[in-house]
Amino acid sequence: MNSYDMKKSDQSGRTRTLIILTEHPLQRKLIYQQLWINYVIIAAMHVREAEFSEVPNPRLYAQVFDLSLRATRCLLAYQVEGSEHIPQHGGALVVSNHLKLRDPIFTGLATGLTSRRAAYIMAKKELFVPLLGIDKHLRGVGAFPVDRNDPGTESIREACAYIEDGALVFMYPQGTRSSKNDVVSIHEGAASILTRTEAPLSVMGIAYGGLLRAATSVAPTASYGELRDQATQGLHRPSKKDVRQALTALIASKIQQQQLRAHLRLAGNRNPVPVC
Repeated sequence: MNSYDMKKSDQSGRTRTLIILTEHPLQRKLIYQQLWINYVIIAAMHVREAEFSEVPNPRLYAQVFDLSLRATRCLLAYQVEGSEHIPQHGGALVVSNHLKLRDPIFTGLATGLTSRRAAYIMAKKELFVPLLGIDKHLRGVGAFPVDRNDPGTESIREACAYIEDGALVFMYPQGTRSSKNDVVSIHEGAASILTRTEAPLSVMGIAYGGLLRAATSVAPTASYGELRDQATQGLHRPSKKDVRQALTALIASKIQQQQLRAHLRLAGNRNPVPVC
């Protein structure tokens, strides 16, 4: 019987021997293949960590991203349109409609597929519970809390700080999930962030076609100057409040447009299309 000894020294200095049985050449080949596969996976994970280095725990973010991507490819018919519009560098705000609990999976994939960047995401404070370190893990992947009943300036300040540091910030301006296809109303938080940072805006819409079909559409990124001019067109010397209200209405309209594009993509592509 042939064997292959891998000698290794422990902390006491003694040599330990790990014996890998290789009675047949096929077994040796399978072992080498498995070792090579493990190496490739580890190497790929290090690449992912470098890509998602903007968040506190890039390794955890990479693991969640890869797991979501693999599960989506295997189980769902998910389509993405316009992911290349997400800025590949610099601070920016990304917004979307909010329909289901699983929205962050698809919006997160759409944000990172082409840009290869992680995004800080504003999430309801009820999720940040100390049980089993859930709050620390959420913080690690870039989530930060907001009180939906009293969305004060603290969460807005935190979002602005991330953008000013050159990071992406993602938020659902509706503040909660909606069962309706129409974006009836959104809060002024997104407009407040834009007016404070003058950051560019990326708008996406998500739509579902049953349990196993989903689509996301991302619009070309617009600069703050373009958005402000478009929102305040026809207003004479608008105040800061007027600008925020006008921007809020414009953002709601753009989200609704992208949601419609996502619906049309589902209607026009009935066959499963894997995420590329």
